[in-house]
Amino acid sequence: MSHGGHGAKRFPGRDTPNLTKGWRVQKCSIPPQTFKYGRYAKDETMKNAFLSVFAFAAALVVASSSLADVRGGEVTLSPFIGVQTFDGSQQLKPGFAAGARLGYNLNENWGVESQLSFALPKAADENFYSQYGVEGDLLYHFFPQGKLVPFVVLGGGWSRSENLMGTSKGPTFDYGAGVKYFVDHSVALRMDIRQVMAFSPLNKGTTDYWQNGLFTFGLSYQFGGAPVAVPPVEEQNVWLGEESGAPAGKTLITGLKVEGDALEIMASGRIADYKIFTLTQPSRLVIDIGNAVSGFRARSITLNRLGIAAVRFESYPDYLRIYLDGAEGRLIPYRVEETDKGLKIIVTTP
Repeated sequence: MSHGGHGAKRFPGRDTPNLTKGWRVQKCSIPPQTFKYGRYAKDETMKNAFLSVFAFAAALVVASSSLADVRGGEVTLSPFIGVQTFDGSQQLKPGFAAGARLGYNLNENWGVESQLSFALPKAADENFYSQYGVEGDLLYHFFPQGKLVPFVVLGGGWSRSENLMGTSKGPTFDYGAGVKYFVDHSVALRMDIRQVMAFSPLNKGTTDYWQNGLFTFGLSYQFGGAPVAVPPVEEQNVWLGEESGAPAGKTLITGLKVEGDALEIMASGRIADYKIFTLTQPSRLVIDIGNAVSGFRARSITLNRLGIAAVRFESYPDYLRIYLDGAEGRLIPYRVEETDKGLKIIVTTP
């Protein structure tokens, strides 16, 4: 093995008189061009991975809103697939990787996570060599209340790696970054990129390491913890007309108001000339108000209160007709009270 993929180390019992050629190339009879699977290929793959993360995050920023979030006290499960790249001295092509992460959100920003990963790269001899890794990481989430949540990660673990030179086992140190895009409060798309330093004792008193990369994409599920608090939806009680003036001699209907068991038809003055009757197919209460005009630009106001589905207006030269459409085709029982500026339609118990 070599430190960071540079130089060569002399092993006991192995004569390496010409270090310019490298004992690995002589021993394994691998043409020099096979090193294209090493450091340069890794750098190119990692560059593409960084670009992919950037493009993924940029696309999600456009679509993101202030819904969904990272919540403290939640357990997370994140299966993934991706690509692992390898230090040049290992002479391994970038290979398919898969695994899963299990974590816990300490609060909105901080979390801990364990990872189990497996990769199966191909070497220059066209054979596959297995790679296993176990890690424990600390995460920090930025903007945890948003739909798009970037994060950084730092941790360490243990790995077992096979290559043309044999099997290596030892501790690892990793760091990286990623982004989560929440589809809803419990499910997020997730992308990670990691740099993994794999240490392996070679000779007594010396330690070397490889610098590998891991680029993954998957889903993240969060569950448990306190239920999500849904803010209560306030019902609308007042609807005001847009018009503020009426022709001379006309009464202006200025708004509608629901209060208790009554619908108040608000007007610019007292309503004395009116008549009320019912119609069927569909069921509706009809109020004709003489010399009145509607202050609403819309001809229909959705109500869905007091058994009234909607209030509709029809204007005629001498009067204004107001329909109170019954919900579910039912006529509402009612009585009428006059006020100083309008009428109250009080819904009574049948």
